[in-house]
Amino acid sequence: MYKLTDFKDTRVASLGNFSIFYKVTENEILVTSFWDNRQDPKKLLEILKKKNR
Repeated sequence: MYKLTDFKDTRVASLGNFSIFYKVTENEILVTSFWDNRQDPKKLLEILKKKNR
């Protein structure tokens, strides 16, 4: 598994210029965000906050 994030049960896999944020449950892997790391990180924070409500 990859690095934990500050968001509950969310991990991140960094792949060059891109990162995949995901959650693992008993039955599935749920991708919550596919991110281009060259973008403003504040925008990513807003997206992840909406997904973790």
